[in-house]
Amino acid sequence: MSIKKKVKIHFIGIGGIGISGLARIYLEKGYKISGSDLAASETIKDLRKLGAKIKVGKHQKGNLPLNTYLVIYNLAISEDNPELREAKTRGIRSLTYPEALGKLTKKYFTICVSGTHGKTTTTGMISLILLKAGLDPTIIIGSKLKELNNANSQLGAGKYLVIEADEYKRAFLNYHPDIIVIMNIEEDHLDYYKDLKDIKRAFGNFVGLLPKNGFLITTSKIIMSLRGGVPHFLKKVRDDDEAISSRGKSSLLRLPARHRFASGEAGGLRRSPRGSFFAMTNSGRFIDYKEGPREKIGRVLKIPGEHNIQNALAAFAAGQALEIPEKVILKALGHYQGSWRRFEVKYDQAVTIIDDYGHHPTEIKATLRAARQKYGKRRIWCVYQPHQIQRTEKLFRGFTKAFQDADRVIITKIFGVLGRDEISNQNLTALSQKLAREISRKRPEAVYLEYFSEIIHYLLKNVRRNDAVIIMGAGDINQLTPRLITVLKNQGL
Repeated sequence: MSIKKKVKIHFIGIGGIGISGLARIYLEKGYKISGSDLAASETIKDLRKLGAKIKVGKHQKGNLPLNTYLVIYNLAISEDNPELREAKTRGIRSLTYPEALGKLTKKYFTICVSGTHGKTTTTGMISLILLKAGLDPTIIIGSKLKELNNANSQLGAGKYLVIEADEYKRAFLNYHPDIIVIMNIEEDHLDYYKDLKDIKRAFGNFVGLLPKNGFLITTSKIIMSLRGGVPHFLKKVRDDDEAISSRGKSSLLRLPARHRFASGEAGGLRRSPRGSFFAMTNSGRFIDYKEGPREKIGRVLKIPGEHNIQNALAAFAAGQALEIPEKVILKALGHYQGSWRRFEVKYDQAVTIIDDYGHHPTEIKATLRAARQKYGKRRIWCVYQPHQIQRTEKLFRGFTKAFQDADRVIITKIFGVLGRDEISNQNLTALSQKLAREISRKRPEAVYLEYFSEIIHYLLKNVRRNDAVIIMGAGDINQLTPRLITVLKNQGL
């Protein structure tokens, strides 16, 4: 028996979409995996099929197997969790999921996809590009990917690792990136961050982790927005600086002189122990993904929406940075089928049912705009479950304006997040009711319905043939989707 097969790793909160991907990787590497989670899920079912021993229900110290070598726990797990306390009592090494993933990134050429929105789709697209190029990457993605046989990770034999780099609690500062993709930066996770400036500071520190020969793939606007956040990164360059790689052609951007700063000015980022770079240093390279072949991508891309064009442009830039031929990149993008719960059409008969993970105003707006572009004058419903009290409170105004491309909106009770919300039924209900009222003040019409059974009854009473219904949110709202589909089938819709 190999040494790996004797090593036991225990995952607390193993059902999380990111941490479960890491657990799968270690299973494929041959380690003995155990875990625990509060609720059963398809993800847990899949891990059990691969050999993981998982306890479902209340966390308790007895869930931690004897001779456990390492404990990896979800960021949502509190320090007083009984399994984590037991691990510390026994002297077992314990790492958060980002810390453990960071250890893995040291062993690969790592491509980190970050941003407030679009991480999962862009990570999926980059993964498919590398797969089609025969590079056999290791992948950990925050969703199930059809190209990975509906899994959220894959252990490859190649040197590349593709991951989502989440900004929550500055998780991405644990990673060792060789390519960083930043899709966008907006207000989110305001239960942790002070404000947008604080978020930008974190992203600036993340960029500072790049090695001298790394790539930064983002936009010039985003780079300039990081100026005030982090010290000692931007570098002064000569007008004839050849820092911009000649391989980039039109999608590589040389920043104009007004955007160049001397080291030590307020706009710079610090040099990390691993080194740092900017587009204008002698070794670092910056690709402005918005300068990519938009028309070519638009012709091949199967999934709808301008936001997905942006995601594909960033994925194209990543492929270009790795010197993958344009023909291969475009072919891969043309084969991309979308990710689990990202505008995923689950039922398409007299009524169309779409499942979507959106839970931020910008994501909701982009998804509904894509639906309007795809379905034209068809009537569009959005059933939205707000995610987290603080997010709903702090971004409330944005939520009230996010549903304008829908014809009808149903708001249900907020999905509270343990460890991040002071959860009470009154808190979860009152804010959702207020949101429904505010949406209805202009357009579209919105109602509040608390229970899934109420929502199904209301839809059956009001939905018409040719309507499209988008079930949206990051909580347990996806459990509504199969129930609704079953009822629609029984009704001949």
